[in-house]
Amino acid sequence: MTDLFLVAEVAVENTVYHFDKLYDYIIPSDSAEFAKAGCRVMISFGRGSLRQGMIMSLHKTDDITGLKKISELLDKEPVLSEELLLLAKSM
Repeated sequence: MTDLFLVAEVAVENTVYHFDKLYDYIIPSDSAEFAKAGCRVMISFGRGSLRQGMIMSLHKTDDITGLKKISELLDKEPVLSEELLLLAKSM
């Protein structure tokens, strides 16, 4: 049996290219209980600069090759509702 890892699809602030692209990040096991779509996170982006992002969705995978971990979960409850997340995705 293979281990499954919880992965967040994150919208990252201030991305010059691919502003409409989501990036996958591993959710650390100590944050998995609180990580939900609509929560803000700090992530290492590009060459290591820390940026804020928003979890848009979650999924599980057994292949985490090349993925970075979320540095910090900023919220224990979502700051965006499901309706606002759907609106953001449609824009």
